[in-house]
Amino acid sequence: MAVPAAPHMMSFEQPDGSQFQGFLKGDEYFSWIQTENQEVVVQNPTNGFFEFGKLSKNSEGFSELVPSGTRVVERGFGSRRLPSYLEPVSRSALGQIWKRKRQKRLKEMKIPRLKE
Repeated sequence: MAVPAAPHMMSFEQPDGSQFQGFLKGDEYFSWIQTENQEVVVQNPTNGFFEFGKLSKNSEGFSELVPSGTRVVERGFGSRRLPSYLEPVSRSALGQIWKRKRQKRLKEMKIPRLKE
């Protein structure tokens, strides 16, 4: 069974030493960070910086949460608000991604699908 993330606000540090506050959301199947303003943040695996998240289609046509290229805070400066050129990631989109990742993981583990 999945274990939910810690429910309290935490500090996250960028590779340049900048810090921001957020909540860790999700579980072992799918997780992200959410700011106090409800903005979705993910870590860019290429450079290690935390960036606002955006939705992108994967090769199978499913939505995935990916880094946007726009850092949450850099060198101590940041609005902690989603820039106007990025669309907010909806709670329902996150739920759909989580559900698909959970089902995929359960299938890989050969665990029967749980009733909802």
